[in-house]
Amino acid sequence: MMKKKKIDKTPYLFIAPFFLCYAVFSAFPFAFSFAISFTDWNGVNTPKFVGLSNYIRIFTMDAMAQKAFLNTFLFLIIAIPVQVILGLILAMIIKDFIIGDRTRGAFQLINFLPYLTSSVAIGLIFQFLFDWNYGTVNQVLDKLNIVKDHIYWFGSEWTSRIVVILVIVWRNFGYSMIIFSAGLSTISNELLEAAELDGANWFQRQIKITIPLLKPILGFVCIVSLINGFQLFDEPYMLFASQAGQPYGGPNNSILTVMMTMFQASFRNFQMGYGSAIAYALFFVILIFSIIQAKIMRQENER
Repeated sequence: MMKKKKIDKTPYLFIAPFFLCYAVFSAFPFAFSFAISFTDWNGVNTPKFVGLSNYIRIFTMDAMAQKAFLNTFLFLIIAIPVQVILGLILAMIIKDFIIGDRTRGAFQLINFLPYLTSSVAIGLIFQFLFDWNYGTVNQVLDKLNIVKDHIYWFGSEWTSRIVVILVIVWRNFGYSMIIFSAGLSTISNELLEAAELDGANWFQRQIKITIPLLKPILGFVCIVSLINGFQLFDEPYMLFASQAGQPYGGPNNSILTVMMTMFQASFRNFQMGYGSAIAYALFFVILIFSIIQAKIMRQENER
């Protein structure tokens, strides 16, 4: 009889800690939060099963949650195209017009720093910039005689949204720039030089050669920006957290996002089941939009 080959268990012992940590800190919380999304639970008492009531409440009865979804969609529609286009243009300019690797790296680092900055610091910076009385923005507008009276940026719906959109774009366009810069480094200079010899100017070379070759990178950046945008929480929360007299979510809930609603339901109102339902409703929305966007980009690449 042939002897069974003895299995060496040593490799499994080495990778076991990773899977154990993953099960405890990722898989179990994921499954547990999904389970309690079908319950009425305050975090202490015994969960009460309510079926799909929490999900139905989000889209039919909770006006605040519905407005949070609308606000989040609005921020995405405006901010994502701006930050992606700005990052792409900046990456092209740095590659073609900044001479020297060190100088080019310095410019990339400067523009990428906002992405690494903490949310608390960003909130304090923009609170100072858009302060009603002493804010730099109002001071500049006053010096240029663009407005007669100082604008109370945090006091009305659309001005508050404008500030939040500016924060989103300022913080995230550097990430798009870095990804596009990596993609640009893979494009052969021979193609661009051949187009230049044929009489194509810089703008034509970018439209006809660079952008089509960057379509896979563009799709990746759009999907990542979409996922991050749906999870928007830090910027609006920190921006309005210390605004005296302002309600949670800004004036008339104008900057309330889905994640802020989830945070309020779970950790302020202690409706853990309902908060989990909001989180998973957002998860399914992100999943659907990501699949649609991936299919659109795949079809574009196949043409």
